[in-house]
Amino acid sequence: MPAVLPRQAVRGLETGRPRRTDSHAVRPIRDDIDHRVRALLSDLLPKACQPSRTGAPPAHTGRVADLDELSAQPTVSDRRAVHWEMRRARDRLHTLVASASAADLRRRTDGTGWTNRQMLFHMVFGYLIVLRLLPLVRFFGRIPDRYSRAFSGVLNAATRPFHTVNYVGSCGGALVFHGLRLVWLCDRVIAALDRRLDHETEHALNRTMHFPVGWDPYFRDTMTLLDVYRFGTEHFDYHARQLTLGQPARAVARDDG
Repeated sequence: MPAVLPRQAVRGLETGRPRRTDSHAVRPIRDDIDHRVRALLSDLLPKACQPSRTGAPPAHTGRVADLDELSAQPTVSDRRAVHWEMRRARDRLHTLVASASAADLRRRTDGTGWTNRQMLFHMVFGYLIVLRLLPLVRFFGRIPDRYSRAFSGVLNAATRPFHTVNYVGSCGGALVFHGLRLVWLCDRVIAALDRRLDHETEHALNRTMHFPVGWDPYFRDTMTLLDVYRFGTEHFDYHARQLTLGQPARAVARDDG
């Protein structure tokens, strides 16, 4: 918002001639502009990059963020959207579990080797994976990019055994967590993610890590910490579309993702 200048300070501008101004009249304007600039910078820049009140130059951070990067910073609305998405998935799981019959739970899903019971566990398991990924992104986000890329390459090389473990693990997990136990597990893990997301700084949410794209259709080569928080619900919604609750399973190509 532009500052409103006193009439005597702008009279010279109206006539196109420079005009001397009283220093006491200009000082409040200068102080107001300085305050507004500092407030704007405090919203856009990490603390280490902000100008100090003593006039000392900001600490050197190794690089300067450009305008495109600043516009990509996570916002309060991004954080709220992730909270809403997770809670919406939690409520949907409650409904699915409460409405599923024994025959529904034994039925094969659409396009996978899992039953509906096993798929419901796998949908919640995605949020457990997010909990395990968060410290990895925080760690690799602090060190040079080449280490994250190498780690991702090793994981990509193990894609086939991963899918086997992924399939068998959900078969076993569904034997323990189903019905009210699965609802309890879902509530607990999403509450934990809600708490952690509330305590993340904007700078932390922008940390990045390379991911093994062969492991899941929603893994991208590079993901931010905020992307990882979103992954749980993307994974949940993707597999929810493969459920066959209340309808016969269709014979389609198997996908154990």
